[in-house]
Amino acid sequence: MNHESNYQCTFAIETDPPPEDIAIIDEGISEYNRLQGAEDNFTKLEILLRDQDGKVVGGLLAGTIWGMLNIGILWIAEAHRHQGYGREMMNTAEQAAFERGCHRAHVSTTSFQALQFYEKLGYRRLGVMEDVPKGHNIYFLNKILR
Repeated sequence: MNHESNYQCTFAIETDPPPEDIAIIDEGISEYNRLQGAEDNFTKLEILLRDQDGKVVGGLLAGTIWGMLNIGILWIAEAHRHQGYGREMMNTAEQAAFERGCHRAHVSTTSFQALQFYEKLGYRRLGVMEDVPKGHNIYFLNKILR
């Protein structure tokens, strides 16, 4: 969907843009951050949980940047929940982030996902976005890493 405006450029909503186009945007923000004195040192931190057959049954997708662990997704298949895997993945990610020089961790979760889980691990609420998705809340949490 293209939008015309009074500007010389146009923009389009794209659901699957080419990776090389995304790379231009990534490099653009990285360069801007460097010019502001904030070294762009984003590094992925991903942990996969596999069953005895090697099938992925869970994982933690995160990254570290600016002294912070940013947790994007933590998921474990239903059959493998409540066995300590989530806690172990979180501990592993926090330790790896600490070894990378991180001093803080950040995560967001919804009221129907893992709020109590993160709070049990020492995460504290920073804020809440109410009624998103409808009837639920999104919570933003952080933790000081030691």
